[in-house]
Amino acid sequence: MTGFVVDMGIGILTNLVYDIVKYSGAKFSNNRKSKDKELRNLVESYISKNVPEDIRLVLESSTFITYFNSPQFIDVINAYIEQKILCQYSNKNTKIEQYINKAGTVSIQDIVDYISLNILDRYGADMVAYVPDFSCLKKAVLYIMTVSEEITLKNISPENSQLLYIINSRIDSCCENIIEWLAKIQANINGVQEKQLVYKDRDFDEIKDKYHSILKEKNSEAHIYLLDKFPFDKFYVPPILRKTSYDRRELSMFNLFFYDRYEHSLAAWKDIFADDNIVYLTGGAGYGKSLFTKKIINNYKDLNIFHSDEYIVIYGELKSFYPNGSDSALSVIEFLKESIKNSTLMDVSNDFVEYYLNSGRCIVLLDALDEVDKNKRISLHESVIAFFKNQNPNNKICITSRDRGFIPERNVEVFSICPLNEDQIEKYVDKIIALGKFEKADKETFMDQSRILVGKGFLNSFLVLSLLINIYKAERELPENKLELYQKCFEYIANKREKEKTQKEFNWSSIIPIMKDNTFIELSKLGMPNNSNIDKEDIKECLLQVYKKKFACEVDTENAIDEFLKFCSDRTELFVPTSEDKYKFFHRSFFEYFYSLYIYRIIDTQLMLSELLKFDVDSEVFELTIAMLKQKDEEKYQELLDLMFEAVYEEFATESNVFMVFNALILSMQVIDDAYYKKKFLEIIIDKKDQILGHMGTIHNLRIVTNIYQNDLDACAKIAEAYKDKCLIKIFENCDSIFACADKYEQEHGANWFEQLSSVKRKHINERRRYVYINMDADSAFYLNVFVLIHSCRDLLINITDEILMSIYKKISRRNYKKRTARTRDNINRFKSLTNEQQDILVKYFISTDIRILF
Repeated sequence: MTGFVVDMGIGILTNLVYDIVKYSGAKFSNNRKSKDKELRNLVESYISKNVPEDIRLVLESSTFITYFNSPQFIDVINAYIEQKILCQYSNKNTKIEQYINKAGTVSIQDIVDYISLNILDRYGADMVAYVPDFSCLKKAVLYIMTVSEEITLKNISPENSQLLYIINSRIDSCCENIIEWLAKIQANINGVQEKQLVYKDRDFDEIKDKYHSILKEKNSEAHIYLLDKFPFDKFYVPPILRKTSYDRRELSMFNLFFYDRYEHSLAAWKDIFADDNIVYLTGGAGYGKSLFTKKIINNYKDLNIFHSDEYIVIYGELKSFYPNGSDSALSVIEFLKESIKNSTLMDVSNDFVEYYLNSGRCIVLLDALDEVDKNKRISLHESVIAFFKNQNPNNKICITSRDRGFIPERNVEVFSICPLNEDQIEKYVDKIIALGKFEKADKETFMDQSRILVGKGFLNSFLVLSLLINIYKAERELPENKLELYQKCFEYIANKREKEKTQKEFNWSSIIPIMKDNTFIELSKLGMPNNSNIDKEDIKECLLQVYKKKFACEVDTENAIDEFLKFCSDRTELFVPTSEDKYKFFHRSFFEYFYSLYIYRIIDTQLMLSELLKFDVDSEVFELTIAMLKQKDEEKYQELLDLMFEAVYEEFATESNVFMVFNALILSMQVIDDAYYKKKFLEIIIDKKDQILGHMGTIHNLRIVTNIYQNDLDACAKIAEAYKDKCLIKIFENCDSIFACADKYEQEHGANWFEQLSSVKRKHINERRRYVYINMDADSAFYLNVFVLIHSCRDLLINITDEILMSIYKKISRRNYKKRTARTRDNINRFKSLTNEQQDILVKYFISTDIRILF
């Protein structure tokens, strides 16, 4: 039989089983037991010794080989083996056993029957002379499944398994997640089997290779703001991703992707599709969401997904679903085709796109949900998610969006990009130094100033960092707010940097009359809503009307506009071409800055407010406009704020679910420090408490309240008193949840979890950590964040009386308040019996809006 393997090169069968075992090993092991060469030898030896003689002809059949090289066949086997591993390591858990008994699992016989029937159909379609007996086909398929399963399980041992926490008696703490995992696997198996079988198409693969070659070439370089284009990998620093779950169990497992080690955090991007095939990537303005999609385009083969090299990567901006401002969205297939064309100028067929979708071999990067017109956003979002949920479940979909006001679809994982930390900033600065664009001698001073801005929450994104580096080079000091940052950037781009450098390259006598704020304000008006693509002819027509009196004749004006657009295309990262005849602002933040300048110029404050309300709760327009008015026109600043407060009271008076002005006011308060307006805003937060608490789904960004009043203890005390009952209930609920979890842990494992609290930090840093996670949205819990600035949770729990405890529960739950009171009283008494160190640790969990309890 050894000859059989050798005759087939390394052996197609060997390759298949080797790939499956290697994938499973990487998924379930920290360190595979065998190295690649040893693993291949193991597989080849195992096959050569065990292939039954009566299925040799089947295994050598080209029809059979064609079938088991199809993506669906491999995906089904992978999913089955993943299920097998989980069930084998989980079979001693009662809940999982009950789930398996009730829901069932996909058996090996189910898979064999499905595959064998499909292969038999394939033989008929190929009209070959030799058609194996059906029982022989089943035996051959069963052999491949069994070999793959046996070698995989042999290669994953308790000593090296990432499921060690299951094997070493901790399984019950995460059984709900394992059940969910099993359910996903079964859904994947069923989803793959429901799709029409797709066989390898070499012609399509050649087109894909050509497409990827162009796509990667296009994305191999990227702009560093205000510097130039550079090789992407020479300057890119991956973000730190925080994984959260929405609309799931209040108490669940949480995996933080090795976030306790910075270098491991930077590699977490490879695992973005490890648990789910559809994910969101969210972050603030300039956090690097679009750059992250470039990282995947350039390095998609490094993603931790099976046969990542077989995938096609398609990047598209979600607002392109509505070409040329259309009210009707493109079909998803048309959108993907147009995205391929926009990225590479390649025309592909519907069949080409559908081939990879049906095969489950698409990585679709859908960028900037927040840039879709807010009136179309929800509908498009729902439709896109529904479409891909009904495709082959092995396709990988990543949707990016600003995080403000973002509402995910149910049961879709959200990865949030964390604000920059000092390590990331230093790593980025070192890369810029290596590129020769920053002086090493200036690093220490720059970092010192940066730390101050990080502490203020201003330096939190790669956009801000890139701009600050260049401003520091020119100014030797850093601006301290967004408005000053964007003002200096425009001044630097338009005048200080480029004019002297490009005297010979551009006709500056033509450009200077146009290179001003007013021009970009006009362009921002054309770019509504949310930085849309603008036709070149529309730009020329607009600027011609504005500047025709600046030049001797219309022809001179047109030539000046052409020169201006050429300069923007070649020398700035401010306003850039997106295709041959379309332009847009390079970053939405720049668009919002100039549109804020437009709003600032409006004389009528009622019209000014109407313009502001065209933007959604993820925009920077509110804070930028208010900051401009505050800086340059105090009278209009006060007039607009008075109007906003009046409108907010009208919103609350109508008792509707719409709080557009209140949402705008919340964002505006980021830059308002006037005692009068802070007092009026505080009155709303306190007087309208019941309406605010009743409409948390439509009131956004309340986390800002903490920042506004964190240095005003008197204001914090008033908020804490107003929301006291709500805060205490949340603390009590967290207390009850954590003690219930601890009881379950002790019951099932015979160990006291509280005794492990002080030893947690001594656990090995490379160990995959397991967390219990209680998520409470920071907007919804703004009151708790303020409350703990005033009150000591520990003192509160120690001194709480039964009367107060019962009165609080009675207010919210008259039917079972006695039962809830008794439970919480017992847990508080248990809290009192703990050591001071244990109490200190638990208190952090009780008051946190983002609780992770390490086991």
